[in-house]
Amino acid sequence: MGCDALRIVQDWYRTGNPDLLSPEIEWRVLESFPAGGIYRGRDAVINRFFASVKAHFSA
Repeated sequence: MGCDALRIVQDWYRTGNPDLLSPEIEWRVLESFPAGGIYRGRDAVINRFFASVKAHFSA
């Protein structure tokens, strides 16, 4: 991973800014993990995957 890509990933984990994710992102999660599967597109990652994960884990 190049320095620019690493910086973007670090910024996203720190801020959660959805604009840092590509609109065409493909997020792959192990099937054995809650909400496991393949999520295509920024909306699917944010609104389907993360919403589902939050329901399985407490902060």
